[in-house]
Amino acid sequence: MKKIFKPLNLCFALAVLVMMGFNACKKDKNYGTGAPVITKVRTLTKNDSVLINHPINLDSSLTYPEVRPMPFDSTTNSGKIYTLYAIIGKNLGSTKHIYINDVEIYFNIALATDNTIIFSIPENVPFSGSTTSNKLKLVTSYGQINYDFVVEQPFPGITDVDHMAGNAGDLITITGTTFDGLSAVKIGTTNAEIVLKTSTKIVAKVPAGLTGPGDLSITTSATLGGGTAKGPLASNGINLSIPNNNSATFGLYPFGFSQAIYEDGFENGWSQYGWSNSPVGDNSSPTVRGTSSIKVQYAGGYDGYVIQAPGNIAAKSFKMSVYGGKGSDNKVIHIALDYNFNNPVAIVLKEGAWTNFNIPMTAFVNTGATAPKTINSIVFQEFSGTATLFYLDDVGVIQ
Repeated sequence: MKKIFKPLNLCFALAVLVMMGFNACKKDKNYGTGAPVITKVRTLTKNDSVLINHPINLDSSLTYPEVRPMPFDSTTNSGKIYTLYAIIGKNLGSTKHIYINDVEIYFNIALATDNTIIFSIPENVPFSGSTTSNKLKLVTSYGQINYDFVVEQPFPGITDVDHMAGNAGDLITITGTTFDGLSAVKIGTTNAEIVLKTSTKIVAKVPAGLTGPGDLSITTSATLGGGTAKGPLASNGINLSIPNNNSATFGLYPFGFSQAIYEDGFENGWSQYGWSNSPVGDNSSPTVRGTSSIKVQYAGGYDGYVIQAPGNIAAKSFKMSVYGGKGSDNKVIHIALDYNFNNPVAIVLKEGAWTNFNIPMTAFVNTGATAPKTINSIVFQEFSGTATLFYLDDVGVIQ
């Protein structure tokens, strides 16, 4: 005989399931009903640090603010953007909102308990200062609490400078990140006058009295964080003396020259010539600054262009800005020092844009070998096997 379920039994089963679910939810919500208490905020990662450093690490002679790692599970009253922290306390299970500097931040309620809430600081939270509350506010169903908490300002970063040579009084435009609280712009150790400043842009005057090339640096001041950054970076070219090397390295691009080679014309006795249908000459556009640049038009593969020194000029590196003409993208130029084609350096053109290069003498020899100490000629040889157009500007020697 078939058994038939009666509707009453089905209703009863559903009622039991509902009650079980209700009891489960009720158990999940077993949190304190008193006012919230925050006993501390702690870090969650082992690599948290007191200061953020700028990770260039390309020149061993440079020094940067010290980074002091904090011990794992360390109590803190400050935080960094994109970093995880935990609020420790009591009666936290009914938390509805968390605010930092009066901006509400997201937290995952599924990861919360009555004693712990995990959160991350998003980028829209303002860095702490005199105009911010400098508080973490937590709101529950049974009250709210404020906790002293400072959001650290990230380290500034220089991404671009419109030109890296000039005379006293010339304006330079610096772009980058987190220039908030800007307190100084320097070339070497000399302060530059700040004409305009925003969080991503600075206009400054080239100071008088510069005696040679120097690193460009900016300093920001904050309630916590900030620091001094140097930049911009420039390609060192690809050292072809190292077997199987096809990667460029990067280093700081200094402002100015020890000796200028070309600005709006050749200077200090330097000159130029080319071979195999490679006409050269002054060109009015494009330029990095001023009125002229050098135009180099290769007719075919392996054409050459030479910048000739008036003698053997002492050098640690030479710097230049290179613009890729139409159809030049990713084409390769080999640079030979003093006609030594056995140890060239390769540069890659970027069509429609200026690229800065600061090529050290060490790039022309194998690692550990003695680098040349002078320049007599710089040879640019087309190496993609086709007609190529490019421009040079602001060429000079660093001694």
